[in-house]
Amino acid sequence: MANRVAVVLRPGLRGGEAANAAAIVTAGLRCEAFTNPVTDKTGTAHAAVVWNVVILSAKNSSHMDRILADARETPVAAIAFTAEGRGLNNSFDEYVSLLADRSTSEMTVLAIGLFGVDAEVRALTRKCSVFSE
Repeated sequence: MANRVAVVLRPGLRGGEAANAAAIVTAGLRCEAFTNPVTDKTGTAHAAVVWNVVILSAKNSSHMDRILADARETPVAAIAFTAEGRGLNNSFDEYVSLLADRSTSEMTVLAIGLFGVDAEVRALTRKCSVFSE
């Protein structure tokens, strides 16, 4: 069965900000789409990504909220990353406390990572466009 990894970015993210948010939610998925590095004949390790990772852009902030809400109704794994979390650089304990005291709707979602069966992930992201800066 084919699976899919998708990263949905908030419109307006650019450059390093977009790359950082995408990296964080992709790592946060901790799923079987990523396996141990594969080594070439020189001994150099290469990324081992079993399924493609697509980087997409949501239409607006309410679209981001809808994707997260819809994902909760499916078996698709969904990970959010917020502006509030980004503001707590290297302060993981503060991040955990912040999340315990707020709901997602009280924060600004910058990125969503999704992993699951290809058709289910595509259904969640069908109104997204391919990310371009």
